[in-house]
Amino acid sequence: MIRILFVIIVVLAVLGSVGCSKKAAARNELAALGDVGGGDIAKAGKAVFNENEGKKADLARKEKLAGEIEQNQKKLARLMASEDPFLTSSPDVKNAPESLNLFFNQKVYERLRGNFLFGYHYDEGFTGTGKTFAVDTIKSIPGGESYLPLFKKNLAETATKIGVKIDRNSPIRLSMCLVGVIPQMQENPFSYPGLVAEVCLYNRETKKGYYMRFGLGKKEGLDRAMQEYALMLLSLMDTEKA
Repeated sequence: MIRILFVIIVVLAVLGSVGCSKKAAARNELAALGDVGGGDIAKAGKAVFNENEGKKADLARKEKLAGEIEQNQKKLARLMASEDPFLTSSPDVKNAPESLNLFFNQKVYERLRGNFLFGYHYDEGFTGTGKTFAVDTIKSIPGGESYLPLFKKNLAETATKIGVKIDRNSPIRLSMCLVGVIPQMQENPFSYPGLVAEVCLYNRETKKGYYMRFGLGKKEGLDRAMQEYALMLLSLMDTEKA
């Protein structure tokens, strides 16, 4: 009995020894794997970290850019909606004083309101149907006279296209002066070909006028700019659609 028990104990001890040896071998194998792959795993982890950091930085840059764009849009919206006095806000007062006081007088300049993007205007309560108008005068400051025939041609052609009649007996009177013409694109300061004019639309029946100083440029050229300027003037004459 004692011998059997001893044999059993020996067998168990041997089995335990074998089991421990297998566990140790397994641990050694795992350790070996760690020695072989640890560097690669570390590199992979670092790469993932760097990628995540890069994404965060890229997102931060995009958010900053979006914020700057939003701020610029708000500034532009405020500028577009601004109604500032011409004499204190127009760059022309400082940069092109020679273009002033050749058509409008000081009294009109003092009443003009707007901004350099959409021009300056003063409305006494002008009304019109946009069906007919008469031309009282279309002139230019010195140096721009050669462009008058092109503008008059575009005005007449545009009026015909949209069905507006030029009638010398019409109560709606147009007077204007070209105060600046840019025949070709310029780089400094940048500007498309275009024109700046002072315009008066006047209703003889109501004795009310609309005064405007406005510039318009088009990359397609001066002829196209004059076409669109003429169309704008004709549209302003029709206050019933406004």
